[in-house]
Amino acid sequence: MNNKSEIPKRYKLLLLNYPLIIIPLVNKLPLQGVTGLVDWWMKGELTQIIRDKKFKCDYGELLLFFSDSLRVNKNFLLFGLGNHDLSEKQALEKFAEDLKNGIKALKVKNFALLSDNTINEMLLNKFFKEFAIDIYI
Repeated sequence: MNNKSEIPKRYKLLLLNYPLIIIPLVNKLPLQGVTGLVDWWMKGELTQIIRDKKFKCDYGELLLFFSDSLRVNKNFLLFGLGNHDLSEKQALEKFAEDLKNGIKALKVKNFALLSDNTINEMLLNKFFKEFAIDIYI
């Protein structure tokens, strides 16, 4: 960042109004990376959902919920990853295809996707080219 007033991309998530924020999750606490940051902003709401076993993080499991714990009200879609390692191209392609099917069922065209560093942003953009997507790593 050259300009001190420039906001890092992961913080812009709070400022922009997406109809949906998608969070891929594994059942590993504490949550880390940008997902951990969002959980912190949400006062541990994601962690509590996992601890209460409302979301087990099994591969392909989906949970749609609304949160008003952020300054901007948000709809979230949790996507379970199970033990999948998305650093491999084949696993990432399967994840993208499965996620795309879930999003189409919700009839959403614009969303943000939270990710850790294991998800290849360029490859995901290829899969979601018909959507308006922003990826936060």
